[in-house]
Amino acid sequence: MTATYPATAGALLVGEGPEGVAELIQLLDRHQALRAAAAAIGQLTDSGLAALMDEVAAIMQGLLDLDLGRLVLAGWQTHGQLVDAARTTRAAPGTSEIVQLVRHTASSVHEPWIDILVHEVKVATLRIRLSVEFTVSGLAATVYDGALVALHGGSCTVTGTLSLDGRQLAERTVKTAPAAVVRLPPNGLPLLPRPTNEAAVPDQAR
Repeated sequence: MTATYPATAGALLVGEGPEGVAELIQLLDRHQALRAAAAAIGQLTDSGLAALMDEVAAIMQGLLDLDLGRLVLAGWQTHGQLVDAARTTRAAPGTSEIVQLVRHTASSVHEPWIDILVHEVKVATLRIRLSVEFTVSGLAATVYDGALVALHGGSCTVTGTLSLDGRQLAERTVKTAPAAVVRLPPNGLPLLPRPTNEAAVPDQAR
């Protein structure tokens, strides 16, 4: 049986699709995370509060649709050892280098917000904080012609934390192989800007 691992921040923390929305609704209710927003609205019935939680949960689920692999790759594009190897291989076309990432930690923090409007007037703002941390150990990465083209071995620990207005709603950690989280582009991940001195081929006049 092949193990599967979460591909998005939402899948990591609450699940995907309707199940993820339902889990978010339960978390909002359990932690009374919308108490201040409900008070700001005023005279909110139980059914009105339930509708508010449904709407907020659906919006949050959309905001959590962040690809974990892309978050890792964004961090690697500025990793010193990888960028150095990219420069070396770019300067010597046809060569490659293997970079050993003995232990590397990268984090990604996102802080979107949701404005609550009543009759087109903002009465409250919900501030979301999503933190994802990746710790990679024992990974060998192949860099060829300025791009990251292959990953070999290693382990990866991913920890996600979700908060709303300072209240932690969920936290989860999974351990897997880096290649199970990261999907490299077919031609590799560029680690350097494209050269700007490439001469353009002029149109052939007939």
